[in-house]
Formats: sequence, structure tokens, C-alpha cells
Amino acid sequence: MPGEGGTPHAGYRRDNFLYDAEEDVYICPRGSKLRYRGEAVRNGKKMRRYRSEDSRLCDVREKCTKDKWGRAIYRWEHEDILEAMRQRVKAEKEKVKTRQYLCEHPFGTIKRSFNQGYMLLRGIDKVRAEISLSVLAYNIKRALNILGTLTLIQGIRLASSAHQGEGASSQRNRPRANHQPLTMDTKTPFLHAYPIRLQ
Repeated sequence: MPGEGGTPHAGYRRDNFLYDAEEDVYICPRGSKLRYRGEAVRNGKKMRRYRSEDSRLCDVREKCTKDKWGRAIYRWEHEDILEAMRQRVKAEKEKVKTRQYLCEHPFGTIKRSFNQGYMLLRGIDKVRAEISLSVLAYNIKRALNILGTLTLIQGIRLASSAHQGEGASSQRNRPRANHQPLTMDTKTPFLHAYPIRLQ
């Protein structure tokens, strides 16, 4: 019999069935075709149902399904979008690795260390303000860890004086002071926040 709860054995799970877009059929590991047999709604999603005509006579049926009507595969109506994404992940593994160390650290820190696993507010503007504050806190914490407190303060002062110098020079038509900008590794994960719109 299949595994606990009717779960198919290894080698006969859904991922082992190949979809042929031209014929609109699924092909099982033993070569049988599961053809379109109508539509159904599962978990609120519109699905296409595929079923094999000869699965009841298959000699490995016990490893595949315990459904008396044979093995069925359900395909979401937008499954092609997910399949294209899976192909990109397989083809561009280096980009996946880059995403892991650029994105997982910020969101993991915000979710776990900052206890921001969910939003406290409701409404798009309030949520944007809330996440912007979380992102700001993360960026400050990250800058402190990378640059150190003194270097960060120096950078803030340089940026502030440069901004003030720009405003004064525009009024007096004077060239802007040339400050040496702080350099930072471009791979350092920093996040961009939404602008906060105050009422």
C-alpha cells in the first residue's frame, strides 16, 4: 500500500510524473498517460484533473495510489507559471545562491531577531510605514556591524554637511564641496523601504 495517508512511494510521487504540454497529458514513471478528465476546485483553486485509463491494471498500483478509480493528478490552471519558475531556478543556480545570501539574511533578521513575523497594523499605508521602520532599524544595525559606530557617525556628518553645502551653494551659486564618499561592498544586503506618507 502507499505510505501513511495514501502518500505514494518514492518514485511515484507527483514530481515523478512528466507533463507533455503538446498532448496535454501527464506521463507516469512507467510510461502510461494520464489524460484530461475534467475540472475541479481544490483549496479554492481551479484545477484540471488528469487520470490514467489503465492504472487499475498496473502491476505497481500499490506503490502509486489506493484510489479505486486509479491515479489522478491535479494541475492548477496557472501551473505553467510555476513550471517556468522551477526551470529558471534549475538553470540559474548561481542567482539562487546570490538571492539566498542577499535576501534571506535581512528577512530572517527582521522576522526572528526583530520579532516582525507579522504586521501589527492594517491598511496599505500603515503597513508601509511599519515595514519602513523595520527596514530602517535593520539598515542601521547592519551599518553598525559593518562600519562600526564611529565610521557611521562620520558618514552621517559628511552626508549632512554635503547636503547643507549643496543648499548653500545653490543659493550663492557656489560649487558644491567635494567630500570623499564612504565606500561599501555592493553585495552587502541593505533593504529599500517604502516612503512613509504622513497624514
